[in-house]
This record gives sequence, C-alpha cells and structure tokens, in this order.
Amino acid sequence: MIFVDMDGTLAKFYYHKKCLEKMYEREYFLRLEPYKIVDYIRKLVRKGKQEVYILSDCINSPYCKEEKRLWIQEFLPEIDDDHIILCKTGENKSEIAARYRTSNENMILLDDYSENLYNWEMQGRGWYAIKFLNGINNKSEKEYRYKVRTAGQLHKVLSEIEDKDERPLTWCDNCGKMIWSEYKFVDGLGGKYCCDECKVQGQREKARMRLR
Repeated sequence: MIFVDMDGTLAKFYYHKKCLEKMYEREYFLRLEPYKIVDYIRKLVRKGKQEVYILSDCINSPYCKEEKRLWIQEFLPEIDDDHIILCKTGENKSEIAARYRTSNENMILLDDYSENLYNWEMQGRGWYAIKFLNGINNKSEKEYRYKVRTAGQLHKVLSEIEDKDERPLTWCDNCGKMIWSEYKFVDGLGGKYCCDECKVQGQREKARMRLR
C-alpha cells in the first residue's frame, strides 16, 4: 500500500508567512500547482499493482477539505473517493494508515514532512518512509534512506522496496533510534549506530568509560 501526501509532495506548497496566511482564503488549495510526479502516481494507480491512497492533513478552514478533494479529482482522477484520506493537522498519519492495513503488505509513505516520515518508520517492519525533496522542506534529508526528487527516482526506490526481503531491526547504541541492521555503522567493539555522528559519539563514550 502506498500513501502519498498532497501539500509539498503532489502540489507545490510554499511555507513562507505570506502564503500561510492565504491558506484560509477561498480557492487557495484549488489553485495549487501540481508537481510532475503527479503523472507517475496516476500511472501507479492505473497499473493496479498496489493500492494508492492520498493521505493529507487539513487546516481548520471552511474550504480546505472540499477544495483538496476537488484538486485531487482534477489532477488525479484515477483516485476514487475511498482512497482519499483527509485528516486533521497534527494527527499521526501512521496511526491512520494502520487502520487500512489488512495483511502484512508493505506500507509506504511519500511525504515531504520529516515528522510524518519519522512516525511512519517507528511503526516497525514493513513501514517504509520516502522523503520527497521539494527544495523547501528538506533540511533533514540526510536522515532518510529513501529520498526522491523525480518520478524516475521514485520508481527505482519502489522497485527496491518491492524486491527486497524483510530486514531485521536493531537500535542505535548512542541515540536509541530504530535502524535496519544492514544499514548500521559498526565499530570494532560491536557498537551499532544509525549514522557516522552517533558512531563517533559512541566511541568517545566507550573510551571515556575505559579510562574510569
């Protein structure tokens, strides 16, 4: 199952103050420009190999929810109403998606917002978070194994996820973050780390402990 965010992923969304104020105006969401990746999502839906959902949060506005539905109907007409999930701002997307999971199929999220991606991966095995790099909301892109800018990159990542076997989980010895064991940074003392920075900090701590 593939869940795709709208604002900043399918639709060009700007986060500066002037634009954020306009979010509450009528027709704001209707006028959002689509990214090119929309065409690839349409192809995925037409192939029917995996279920594709649009999972987007809505601000407290009298226009937001209805305008998002109309935008999806215009730019992704292949998505039926049952595959449009519009939640409240701040809701945990992974918890919402979990209600739609009926078996052990992979759960994939394409989103530009780091917190959504982090919560998604914390669900455990079979939950894959893909960071969409839109040039605005991607300051922490290095934290993610999967990150894409184009349809070609997304196709490659989805193929990799589909072909691979489940990988065992472990946790970083420094920060405690959940990691896949084959991606860990291992030192000579058997420490497991999620990144180079944690590896350095972990080695320093072990050295400090040995000097006690």
